[in-house]
Amino acid sequence: MRLPILAAALLGLSWLIACTGGQPSQGGVKQSCYPNGTCNAGLTCLSMLCVDTRNDASVEASGMAGSSAGVGGSAGAGSAGANAGTGGATVTGGNAGAGEGGAGGAAGATGAAGADAAVEGGSDGGTDGPRDNGSACSVDDQCGSGFCVDGRCCSVSSCSTCQACTGVGGTCTPVAKRDADSCNGTKTCDSDSRCVTRIAEFPLPGMMATPIGISGGPNGTIWFALPFARKIDRLLVDGTGLMEFPIAHARAVNVISGPDGNIWFTTAGEVAGEIISRANVTFTDVKEFTPSPPEQFGSLANGPDGKIWYLSDLGRIGRIGLDGTGLTTFPAPPKTRCLTLAPDGNLWFADYTVGKVGRFRPSDGKVTEFDVIGTGSQPICIAMGPDGNLWFTDDGANQVGRIDPSGAQITLFPIHTPKSGAYGITGGPDGNVWFAEPLVNKIGRISPATGAITEFTMPNANSEPAEITLGPDGNLWFTEIGQTSRIGRIMP
Repeated sequence: MRLPILAAALLGLSWLIACTGGQPSQGGVKQSCYPNGTCNAGLTCLSMLCVDTRNDASVEASGMAGSSAGVGGSAGAGSAGANAGTGGATVTGGNAGAGEGGAGGAAGATGAAGADAAVEGGSDGGTDGPRDNGSACSVDDQCGSGFCVDGRCCSVSSCSTCQACTGVGGTCTPVAKRDADSCNGTKTCDSDSRCVTRIAEFPLPGMMATPIGISGGPNGTIWFALPFARKIDRLLVDGTGLMEFPIAHARAVNVISGPDGNIWFTTAGEVAGEIISRANVTFTDVKEFTPSPPEQFGSLANGPDGKIWYLSDLGRIGRIGLDGTGLTTFPAPPKTRCLTLAPDGNLWFADYTVGKVGRFRPSDGKVTEFDVIGTGSQPICIAMGPDGNLWFTDDGANQVGRIDPSGAQITLFPIHTPKSGAYGITGGPDGNVWFAEPLVNKIGRISPATGAITEFTMPNANSEPAEITLGPDGNLWFTEIGQTSRIGRIMP
């Protein structure tokens, strides 16, 4: 379809030089442009033929003008012409590509060069010549190699699992991030581009080893509390190196890694009452601090002031300095859970007894609560999401909720599986929010961008994932409170 247009374009040219292999052709024989749509100096690529337009006042052709933003685009006719400078050539952008980057429109060139703005997206018609490896493509026929893989002309027909044809010169390279689509089923690509099981579970020794609180720690560690076994345990992120630290006189419940590099935890003692403790990572230096008045601790969080903050079931929010001094309390609703710090310096909590989520302002102790709409709503836990909003689980209404830091808007997302028992929740490194569903033996993931929920079933029955946190390795770690006590890890 380009031949009549080409004939008109060439009519009236004073002389013509073509090029091939980097040399001008002899005897006036027209030669093809380079595969990338260019010619030797002084020549212009029109319809993949090298011509000299320097002495021509006006040439109109369906050249390769268009936008370089076209990626693997489809054929499309650019409409607007662009006047060239001293050379005076007007070129209508004939087969500009309309790909992911945008539509190729009209393009003009200034001066003698005319118009040789070849687009990478180009035409799907195949008449723009074979493309070099590494160039964008949408079908195999566009590539000189005959292989369009992952949107690029590739040197091979396909890449291995956990690889993509994104390397220099159209070579396969490891995926830059974990990509669930690169593996099948319950597997994903790890940081070493290996297709591995997405969910791993690590059994804990002992009959009473039911883990409750969990937190990422320094030096690639995961810490968790085992109240019935009276222990604090530590596990390396590769699943090895389990160490156990007995708490002889009390049951450890909540645990976090403090800003001082120490491990902070609360305990419920039969004799001494509930206390808050600080330990170094080897547990060779453990300090206990008994609050006055006595407390019933709900959860712990790092505060905006570098101190440790806690919820009390007795209707208080408290803080304590890293040296164990300066314990201060503020009035708050009783029976609240899951204290978390927001970027604006406020602390948020879930008030499951009245179907609300609350915001505490440390600067003046002001508490503001927001109603969660839903039949039987019972917010259980709340955490910061990667989108800057607060996200919470609602066990009573079987939903996940989102509230902006101002409290002005709450959005609710029903969980697919009924009666999931939605519990722990945390932001993930992949831009999603992750939550545990102990009653249906699943881990859930919700996209803040779309609200789409994906659920992952535990490989073992009766695992019952409960608390969940982001580990220092970029994976999500969770406690299991089922019949066989375990710590679990899921790759995002």
